[in-house]
Amino acid sequence: MAQFDVHRNMGKHRDDIPYVVLVQSSLYDSYRRRVVVPMVRKSTLGKVSNLAT
Repeated sequence: MAQFDVHRNMGKHRDDIPYVVLVQSSLYDSYRRRVVVPMVRKSTLGKVSNLAT
């Protein structure tokens, strides 16, 4: 996977977070986990901040 690729979120919060951006360097491609940044719709910003609770 290339750094800064945009991927469709297949997780349970995909309605509120439809896409994620991969920000992890390709130097760590051998790791099983990835560092991503969620791309959220502006209309869901309040709801997304409450997902962790």
